[in-house]
Amino acid sequence: LLALVSLALGYGVFVLLRAYPLRALRLAKQELDMRQTVEGKLKNSLSVLEATLESTADGILVIDAQGGITAFNDRFLEMWQMPEQTKPDDSVEILTTIKHSVTNPDQFLARLRQLRNATPAAGDKDGFIDVLELTDGRAYEVISIAQRIEGCNTGWVMSFHDISERRRNEELLTREKQVLEMILAGEEVEKILGFLVLYLERQAREMLCAIFVPDSQGRLQRVAGTNIPNDFIDEAWQAGMLASLSESAESRHAG
Repeated sequence: LLALVSLALGYGVFVLLRAYPLRALRLAKQELDMRQTVEGKLKNSLSVLEATLESTADGILVIDAQGGITAFNDRFLEMWQMPEQTKPDDSVEILTTIKHSVTNPDQFLARLRQLRNATPAAGDKDGFIDVLELTDGRAYEVISIAQRIEGCNTGWVMSFHDISERRRNEELLTREKQVLEMILAGEEVEKILGFLVLYLERQAREMLCAIFVPDSQGRLQRVAGTNIPNDFIDEAWQAGMLASLSESAESRHAG
């Protein structure tokens, strides 16, 4: 009897010890398969996100809730003329470059501080819109949209869109309208030409402009553009730089 009882107990213990490891192994395999599936989906999502960031024409900068830089795309580096090897860990260098590139760095830094402390409403999808003027004459429109996880603000996505060409076209149309209004108002030709010279100099920034017209003898006379020194004009005459223009104007006048 004791032998039978011992045999029964031994068999029961054997079955239990054999069943539990197999069950634990099956659970571990299921968990591993599920983890691999989740990792595969995550890698696919990250790949799609990275491709999306790089395909956009705008510069993208992602910052966390504390204002630290977590990601950006190549277009962002190109727009701010930063080295290709720049990493998100180089946040100090990135912010320093932006600060030195804009005409009003306090505006940009104040917005970063506001984003770091902002707690936008759950339904607020507009974010913040700013325009940054660069020292080289370009202009970027910056749209900052909040990142949220389960209603909590976890950071911001900042999109930098180059609006320089659009602003130049808008200003050109405005100046054309002003010139037409001056003509209709009967303004003097010298005043109109002076207005055009100032506009061209403002657009070209580091260049000066002057307008010359031939007199009755065919000699060129400056009628607009007072920023060019007279000494330069005299030296240009002596070097023959303006003589050819004068001869060309005289021949057209004679014709």
